[in-house]
Amino acid sequence: GAGKVTAKFEAVVAEDELRAAFDTVAPASGSAEGIVIAVDQPSITKVNSFTLRTASGEELVFDVGALDLTNGGFNAGHLREHMATGTGIVVDFTLIDGKRVANRLTDAV
Repeated sequence: GAGKVTAKFEAVVAEDELRAAFDTVAPASGSAEGIVIAVDQPSITKVNSFTLRTASGEELVFDVGALDLTNGGFNAGHLREHMATGTGIVVDFTLIDGKRVANRLTDAV
């Protein structure tokens, strides 16, 4: 963002090298708001991942990690209800190995 070169590659680059370079400039954590458009839920108690569409139309995929359920946080099983009703959520996440891992889900205001 400030124009600082943090990595340089020549020729072919392995995926792990490229991912590590991106991870150094990408935020380690963040939050996103939008509506749930897909849920990968193999059983009633297990949710692997979900897809969120932001107001700008970006589709973000999140793996589900250990969720903080305090102060209005809800469990991943509740995502299907949000998908069915189209009500928005806020996802707090951490980047782990280049993947967004949700650690807190709350209702959008």
